Amino acid sequence: MYKIDRNIKFIYFDAGNVLFYKVTTEEENIANELGFPPEQYQDIVNKLVEQQGEELTKQFYKLSTLEEETEYLNGLHKRMCEYLDIDYDDELIEKLTKYRTQGDYKLHKGVKENLERLSMKYKLGVLSNSLPSRRHHELKIDDIDKYFNRIIISSEVEVRKPNKEIYEIAIDRSHFRKDEILYIDDKESYLDGAVDAGIQNVALYKTESKKYPSIDSMVNLIE
Repeated sequence: MYKIDRNIKFIYFDAGNVLFYKVTTEEENIANELGFPPEQYQDIVNKLVEQQGEELTKQFYKLSTLEEETEYLNGLHKRMCEYLDIDYDDELIEKLTKYRTQGDYKLHKGVKENLERLSMKYKLGVLSNSLPSRRHHELKIDDIDKYFNRIIISSEVEVRKPNKEIYEIAIDRSHFRKDEILYIDDKESYLDGAVDAGIQNVALYKTESKKYPSIDSMVNLIE
């Protein structure tokens, strides 16, 4: 069992797959809504992205608010309907976009209870590669956002893991030293980025590794 370093004062968590998981995917929901096989979804999206031009591509990588994300996705889903020769109205487009911005997620068992216990001893934060909707939806499930002192979303700071810069932002916003921070993720490459930025206390969540200690659940973090 992985033991938290005695000096740790701040814990950053990845969000997807660590705090919560998808029950159904947007691929399934949108494909079923529009009547095509879910396995074709990504190919269709890739073709639309290729066709959208440089301006829209730049717009996607600068989505820093929920309103900007919603506007972009509305446009994407209109183009999707046109590509599939499907008649659409505002109600259908809004429904398709909600499948992305308000996805079908559930918290992993025990997450809320363990966040509450950990928050009594440590400052907590989220460091997530995601669009702005994560702050407004997934992190609102059962009000878990109240446990986090810092929430850092890649689209909001315009840099993604494992880029060293996003971890430097996380360190700076924590107001703690690098050796006082623990970072937990389910991807080894993202831990590599954290270590490169000077965060030495890291752990893999539900993933075996020869490089890093791993934990099976947040219960392992309770001393």
